[in-house]
Amino acid sequence: MKLKDISLEAGVAVSTVSRVLKDPDSSAASPETKEKIFQIALKGGYITEIPRLDPIDQFPPSSLPAKVLYCMLAVDPKEREDNSYFSRLMESIREAAHHYNYMVEYYFPSAESNGAVSLPLDANKTVRGIIVIGRSLPNFVNELKSRFDNILYIGLTALDVPCDQIICPGFDAAKSVVELLHDSGHTRIGFIGSSDDDRIAGYLKAMEERDLPIDRERMVVTRGMSYLCGHDGMAYLLDHTDPEDPLTAVFCGNDNTAIGALQACKERNIQVPEDINLIGMDGSEMGKYMTPSISTVNVPLEEMGRFAVRVLRDRIHGGHSKPIHIHFPFDILERQSGPTLR
Repeated sequence: MKLKDISLEAGVAVSTVSRVLKDPDSSAASPETKEKIFQIALKGGYITEIPRLDPIDQFPPSSLPAKVLYCMLAVDPKEREDNSYFSRLMESIREAAHHYNYMVEYYFPSAESNGAVSLPLDANKTVRGIIVIGRSLPNFVNELKSRFDNILYIGLTALDVPCDQIICPGFDAAKSVVELLHDSGHTRIGFIGSSDDDRIAGYLKAMEERDLPIDRERMVVTRGMSYLCGHDGMAYLLDHTDPEDPLTAVFCGNDNTAIGALQACKERNIQVPEDINLIGMDGSEMGKYMTPSISTVNVPLEEMGRFAVRVLRDRIHGGHSKPIHIHFPFDILERQSGPTLR
Protein backbone atom coordinates (compact mmCIF):
# COMPACT_ATOMS: atom_id res chain seq x y z
CA MET A 1 0.00 0.00 0.00
CA LYS A 2 1.22 3.50 -0.90
CA LEU A 3 0.41 6.93 0.51
CA LYS A 4 -1.76 7.58 -2.54
CA ASP A 5 -3.87 4.48 -1.77
CA ILE A 6 -4.36 5.60 1.83
CA SER A 7 -5.34 9.13 0.74
CA LEU A 8 -7.91 7.81 -1.74
CA GLU A 9 -9.56 5.55 0.82
CA ALA A 10 -9.47 8.20 3.55
CA GLY A 11 -10.65 10.94 1.24
CA VAL A 12 -7.86 13.36 2.08
CA ALA A 13 -4.79 14.73 0.31
CA VAL A 14 -1.59 12.71 0.08
CA SER A 15 0.23 15.53 1.90
CA THR A 16 -2.21 15.22 4.81
CA VAL A 17 -1.61 11.48 5.07
CA SER A 18 2.13 12.02 4.97
CA ARG A 19 2.07 14.64 7.74
CA VAL A 20 -0.20 12.56 9.99
CA LEU A 21 1.90 9.40 9.64
CA LYS A 22 5.14 11.32 10.11
CA ASP A 23 3.90 13.27 13.15
CA PRO A 24 0.79 11.82 14.83
CA ASP A 25 0.50 14.92 17.02
CA SER A 26 0.47 17.31 14.05
CA SER A 27 -2.47 19.60 13.34
CA ALA A 28 -2.81 18.32 9.76
CA ALA A 29 -6.16 16.62 10.42
CA SER A 30 -8.89 16.21 13.02
CA PRO A 31 -8.59 13.38 15.57
CA GLU A 32 -11.33 11.47 13.71
CA THR A 33 -9.50 11.75 10.38
CA LYS A 34 -6.22 10.76 12.00
CA GLU A 35 -7.81 7.62 13.40
CA LYS A 36 -9.24 6.79 9.97
CA ILE A 37 -5.82 7.21 8.34
CA PHE A 38 -4.14 5.04 10.98
CA GLN A 39 -6.71 2.26 10.59
CA ILE A 40 -6.34 2.22 6.79
CA ALA A 41 -2.55 2.28 7.01
CA LEU A 42 -2.56 -0.53 9.57
CA LYS A 43 -4.92 -2.68 7.50
CA GLY A 44 -2.78 -2.18 4.40
CA GLY A 45 0.47 -2.97 6.17
CA TYR A 46 1.91 0.53 5.80
CA ILE A 47 2.35 0.73 9.60
CA THR A 48 2.60 -2.05 12.18
CA GLU A 49 0.76 -0.31 15.01
CA ILE A 50 -1.36 2.73 15.63
CA PRO A 51 0.64 5.39 17.48
CA ARG A 52 -0.59 6.55 20.86
CA LEU A 53 -1.83 10.10 20.58
CA ASP A 54 -1.24 12.74 23.20
CA PRO A 55 -4.41 12.70 25.35
CA ILE A 56 -5.16 16.29 24.46
CA ASP A 57 -5.46 15.28 20.81
CA GLN A 58 -8.42 13.04 21.62
CA PHE A 59 -10.66 16.07 21.92
CA PRO A 60 -11.46 18.98 19.60
CA PRO A 61 -9.53 22.08 20.71
CA SER A 62 -12.76 24.03 21.14
CA SER A 63 -13.87 21.67 23.96
CA LEU A 64 -10.86 22.55 26.12
CA PRO A 65 -10.37 25.62 28.32
CA ALA A 66 -8.27 28.32 26.69
CA LYS A 67 -4.81 28.96 28.14
CA VAL A 68 -2.20 31.62 27.49
CA LEU A 69 1.37 31.02 26.37
CA TYR A 70 3.72 33.99 26.20
CA CYS A 71 6.37 34.39 23.52
CA MET A 72 9.07 36.91 24.32
CA LEU A 73 11.58 38.35 21.83
CA ALA A 74 14.62 39.22 23.95
CA VAL A 75 16.68 40.65 21.10
CA ASP A 76 17.96 43.99 19.88
CA PRO A 77 15.10 45.67 17.95
CA LYS A 78 17.47 46.35 15.03
CA GLU A 79 18.01 42.60 14.58
CA ARG A 80 14.33 41.75 14.28
CA GLU A 81 13.57 44.39 11.64
CA ASP A 82 12.60 42.67 8.37
CA ASN A 83 14.12 39.46 9.72
CA SER A 84 12.24 36.34 8.70
CA TYR A 85 14.07 34.30 11.37
CA PHE A 86 11.79 35.69 14.06
CA SER A 87 8.60 35.75 12.00
CA ARG A 88 9.07 32.12 10.94
CA LEU A 89 9.68 31.01 14.51
CA MET A 90 6.74 32.96 15.89
CA GLU A 91 4.36 31.67 13.23
CA SER A 92 5.32 28.04 13.82
CA ILE A 93 4.95 28.56 17.59
CA ARG A 94 1.55 30.16 17.08
CA GLU A 95 0.30 27.30 14.88
CA ALA A 96 1.50 24.61 17.29
CA ALA A 97 0.09 26.45 20.29
CA HIS A 98 -3.28 26.85 18.57
CA HIS A 99 -3.40 23.09 18.00
CA TYR A 100 -3.16 22.58 21.76
CA ASN A 101 -5.67 25.36 22.42
CA TYR A 102 -3.13 27.87 23.72
CA MET A 103 -3.47 31.54 22.92
CA VAL A 104 -0.11 33.17 22.20
CA GLU A 105 0.66 36.67 23.41
CA TYR A 106 3.89 38.38 22.43
CA TYR A 107 6.21 40.65 24.37
CA PHE A 108 9.08 42.72 22.98
CA PRO A 109 11.39 44.05 25.69
CA SER A 110 14.07 46.61 25.01
CA ALA A 111 17.57 45.20 24.60
CA GLU A 112 18.80 47.95 26.89
CA SER A 113 16.50 46.89 29.74
CA ASN A 114 18.15 46.45 33.11
CA GLY A 115 16.29 43.20 33.63
CA ALA A 116 12.91 44.51 34.79
CA VAL A 117 10.18 42.90 32.72
CA SER A 118 6.68 44.36 32.76
CA LEU A 119 4.52 41.60 31.31
CA PRO A 120 0.85 42.55 30.89
CA LEU A 121 -0.51 39.61 32.89
CA ASP A 122 -4.28 39.24 32.93
CA ALA A 123 -5.68 37.77 36.13
CA ASN A 124 -8.52 36.19 34.14
CA LYS A 125 -6.15 34.14 32.00
CA THR A 126 -4.13 31.08 32.93
CA VAL A 127 -0.49 31.77 32.07
CA ARG A 128 1.15 28.40 31.60
CA GLY A 129 4.62 29.16 30.28
CA ILE A 130 6.87 31.36 28.17
CA ILE A 131 9.06 30.76 25.11
CA VAL A 132 11.97 33.17 24.82
CA ILE A 133 13.61 33.92 21.47
CA GLY A 134 16.87 35.84 21.56
CA ARG A 135 20.27 35.82 23.21
CA SER A 136 19.27 38.48 25.76
CA LEU A 137 17.44 35.95 27.94
CA PRO A 138 20.10 36.11 30.73
CA ASN A 139 19.19 39.80 31.18
CA PHE A 140 15.61 38.87 32.04
CA VAL A 141 15.83 35.39 33.50
CA ASN A 142 15.50 36.31 37.18
CA GLU A 143 12.39 38.36 36.57
CA LEU A 144 10.91 35.65 34.35
CA LYS A 145 11.58 32.96 36.96
CA SER A 146 9.57 34.99 39.45
CA ARG A 147 6.64 34.99 37.03
CA PHE A 148 6.84 31.61 35.31
CA ASP A 149 7.53 28.08 36.45
CA ASN A 150 7.99 26.97 32.84
CA ILE A 151 10.54 28.74 30.62
CA LEU A 152 11.91 27.55 27.28
CA TYR A 153 14.59 29.21 25.16
CA ILE A 154 14.91 28.70 21.42
CA GLY A 155 17.83 29.93 19.32
CA LEU A 156 21.22 29.33 17.73
CA THR A 157 23.38 29.87 20.82
CA ALA A 158 23.17 27.63 23.89
CA LEU A 159 22.85 29.78 27.01
CA ASP A 160 24.08 29.19 30.55
CA VAL A 161 20.53 29.37 31.88
CA PRO A 162 18.76 26.50 33.73
CA CYS A 163 15.79 26.03 31.41
CA ASP A 164 14.70 23.87 28.48
CA GLN A 165 16.49 24.88 25.27
CA ILE A 166 15.83 24.13 21.59
CA ILE A 167 19.06 24.85 19.70
CA CYS A 168 20.37 24.70 16.16
CA PRO A 169 24.07 25.11 16.99
CA GLY A 170 25.44 28.29 15.45
CA PHE A 171 28.94 27.35 16.56
CA ASP A 172 28.95 24.17 14.46
CA ALA A 173 27.27 25.94 11.55
CA ALA A 174 29.89 28.69 11.46
CA LYS A 175 32.68 26.13 11.60
CA SER A 176 31.12 24.22 8.72
CA VAL A 177 30.89 27.37 6.60
CA VAL A 178 34.57 28.23 7.13
CA GLU A 179 35.57 24.63 6.38
CA LEU A 180 33.50 24.65 3.18
CA LEU A 181 35.00 27.93 2.04
CA HIS A 182 38.53 26.74 2.82
CA ASP A 183 37.93 23.46 1.01
CA SER A 184 36.79 25.55 -1.96
CA GLY A 185 40.12 27.37 -2.08
CA HIS A 186 39.51 30.42 0.13
CA THR A 187 42.08 31.43 2.71
CA ARG A 188 41.10 35.06 3.41
CA ILE A 189 37.67 34.62 4.98
CA GLY A 190 35.92 37.48 6.77
CA PHE A 191 33.05 37.61 9.25
CA ILE A 192 30.17 40.04 9.83
CA GLY A 193 27.86 39.47 12.79
CA SER A 194 27.49 39.87 16.54
CA SER A 195 30.16 39.58 19.19
CA ASP A 196 28.00 37.80 21.76
CA ASP A 197 26.96 34.49 20.24
CA ASP A 198 28.33 31.17 19.05
CA ARG A 199 28.68 32.11 15.37
CA ILE A 200 31.73 34.33 15.91
CA ALA A 201 33.21 31.67 18.22
CA GLY A 202 32.68 28.95 15.60
CA TYR A 203 34.21 31.11 12.88
CA LEU A 204 37.31 31.86 14.96
CA LYS A 205 37.70 28.23 16.01
CA ALA A 206 37.57 26.98 12.42
CA MET A 207 40.05 29.63 11.26
CA GLU A 208 42.41 28.55 14.05
CA GLU A 209 42.02 24.83 13.33
CA ARG A 210 42.66 25.38 9.61
CA ASP A 211 45.65 27.61 10.42
CA LEU A 212 44.11 30.46 8.45
CA PRO A 213 45.24 34.07 8.98
CA ILE A 214 42.99 36.23 11.17
CA ASP A 215 43.38 39.99 11.16
CA ARG A 216 40.66 41.18 13.53
CA GLU A 217 40.93 44.78 12.28
CA ARG A 218 40.58 43.91 8.60
CA MET A 219 38.59 40.68 8.56
CA VAL A 220 36.06 40.77 11.40
CA VAL A 221 33.14 43.16 12.01
CA THR A 222 30.92 42.58 15.06
CA ARG A 223 28.46 45.47 15.02
CA GLY A 224 25.32 43.32 15.03
CA MET A 225 23.13 41.50 12.54
CA SER A 226 20.79 43.48 10.29
CA TYR A 227 20.69 44.76 6.72
CA LEU A 228 22.43 47.98 7.77
CA CYS A 229 25.06 46.11 9.80
CA GLY A 230 25.76 43.91 6.80
CA HIS A 231 25.97 46.86 4.41
CA ASP A 232 28.21 48.98 6.61
CA GLY A 233 30.23 46.00 7.79
CA MET A 234 31.02 44.88 4.24
CA ALA A 235 31.85 48.46 3.24
CA TYR A 236 34.32 48.56 6.14
CA LEU A 237 35.90 45.25 5.14
CA LEU A 238 36.23 46.29 1.51
CA ASP A 239 37.77 49.63 2.50
CA HIS A 240 40.28 47.97 4.85
CA THR A 241 41.16 44.78 2.99
CA ASP A 242 44.78 44.25 2.00
CA PRO A 243 44.96 44.98 -1.76
CA GLU A 244 47.87 42.55 -2.02
CA ASP A 245 45.90 39.78 -0.31
CA PRO A 246 42.18 40.72 -0.38
CA LEU A 247 39.26 38.95 1.22
CA THR A 248 37.70 36.40 -1.10
CA ALA A 249 34.84 35.20 1.12
CA VAL A 250 32.70 36.47 4.00
CA PHE A 251 30.42 34.58 6.36
CA CYS A 252 27.50 36.70 7.59
CA GLY A 253 25.69 35.91 10.84
CA ASN A 254 22.29 35.84 9.14
CA ASP A 255 20.73 36.28 5.71
CA ASN A 256 19.62 39.85 6.38
CA THR A 257 23.24 40.75 7.06
CA ALA A 258 24.34 38.94 3.90
CA ILE A 259 21.81 40.87 1.81
CA GLY A 260 23.20 44.14 3.15
CA ALA A 261 26.74 42.92 2.40
CA LEU A 262 25.69 42.05 -1.15
CA GLN A 263 24.38 45.58 -1.70
CA ALA A 264 27.66 47.08 -0.46
CA CYS A 265 29.54 44.92 -2.96
CA LYS A 266 27.29 46.08 -5.81
CA GLU A 267 27.87 49.72 -4.89
CA ARG A 268 31.63 49.16 -5.26
CA ASN A 269 31.35 47.06 -8.43
CA ILE A 270 32.60 43.99 -6.56
CA GLN A 271 31.21 40.92 -8.31
CA VAL A 272 29.59 38.18 -6.23
CA PRO A 273 30.60 35.35 -6.36
CA GLU A 274 33.36 36.03 -8.91
CA ASP A 275 35.33 38.46 -6.72
CA ILE A 276 34.01 37.46 -3.31
CA ASN A 277 31.81 34.68 -1.94
CA LEU A 278 29.02 35.39 0.55
CA ILE A 279 27.26 32.91 2.81
CA GLY A 280 24.49 33.85 5.25
CA MET A 281 22.53 31.88 7.82
CA ASP A 282 18.88 30.96 8.49
CA GLY A 283 17.66 29.89 5.03
CA SER A 284 15.29 32.81 4.41
CA GLU A 285 13.09 32.99 1.34
CA MET A 286 14.18 36.58 0.74
CA GLY A 287 17.77 35.49 0.19
CA LYS A 288 16.63 33.09 -2.50
CA TYR A 289 15.29 35.95 -4.61
CA MET A 290 18.35 38.19 -4.48
CA THR A 291 20.59 38.56 -7.53
CA PRO A 292 22.70 36.58 -7.05
CA SER A 293 20.75 34.41 -4.61
CA ILE A 294 22.31 34.10 -1.15
CA SER A 295 23.99 30.82 -0.19
CA THR A 296 22.99 30.08 3.38
CA VAL A 297 22.99 27.76 6.36
CA ASN A 298 19.46 26.35 6.42
CA VAL A 299 17.99 26.26 9.94
CA PRO A 300 14.80 24.17 10.48
CA LEU A 301 12.98 27.03 12.21
CA GLU A 302 9.46 25.72 11.62
CA GLU A 303 10.29 22.36 13.18
CA MET A 304 12.10 24.03 16.06
CA GLY A 305 9.11 26.25 16.80
CA ARG A 306 6.64 23.39 16.76
CA PHE A 307 8.88 21.21 18.91
CA ALA A 308 9.39 24.05 21.38
CA VAL A 309 5.66 24.13 22.09
CA ARG A 310 5.56 20.37 22.59
CA VAL A 311 8.55 20.40 24.97
CA LEU A 312 7.16 23.30 26.99
CA ARG A 313 3.77 21.63 27.14
CA ASP A 314 5.36 18.38 28.31
CA ARG A 315 7.02 20.27 31.17
CA ILE A 316 3.76 22.03 32.07
CA HIS A 317 2.02 18.65 32.34
CA GLY A 318 4.81 17.09 34.41
CA GLY A 319 6.39 15.03 31.63
CA HIS A 320 9.89 16.13 32.64
CA SER A 321 11.37 18.25 35.41
CA LYS A 322 15.09 18.60 34.62
CA PRO A 323 16.17 21.15 31.98
CA ILE A 324 16.73 19.49 28.61
CA HIS A 325 18.70 20.70 25.59
CA ILE A 326 17.62 19.49 22.16
CA HIS A 327 19.87 20.19 19.16
CA PHE A 328 18.44 20.36 15.65
CA PRO A 329 20.61 19.71 12.57
CA PHE A 330 21.45 22.27 9.87
CA ASP A 331 22.57 22.06 6.27
CA ILE A 332 24.24 24.49 3.87
CA LEU A 333 22.10 25.49 0.88
CA GLU A 334 24.02 26.03 -2.34
CA ARG A 335 22.84 29.16 -4.11
CA GLN A 336 24.62 31.62 -6.37
CA SER A 337 26.63 33.77 -3.93
CA GLY A 338 28.80 30.99 -2.48
CA PRO A 339 31.00 28.14 -3.65
CA THR A 340 29.69 25.08 -5.41
CA LEU A 341 29.15 22.27 -2.93
CA ARG A 342 31.02 19.06 -3.61
